[in-house]
Amino acid sequence: MRNKNSFASKLDGIDGLGPTRKKNLLKSFKSVKNIQEASMEELKAVGLPKKVAENVMRHFSALE
Repeated sequence: MRNKNSFASKLDGIDGLGPTRKKNLLKSFKSVKNIQEASMEELKAVGLPKKVAENVMRHFSALE
């Protein structure tokens, strides 16, 4: 049987990043790895507000 954690993503838990924004990011960048390597400008260019883009950058820098 599968549980909720079977579908966990590295994008989960980022403030301001709900299902719609996650889907848009993955559609634009094609992978979590590409999102992780994106610059602040690239994240904002796909429609993320500055604060959410900062949260994404902070989240991935904490994982390194």
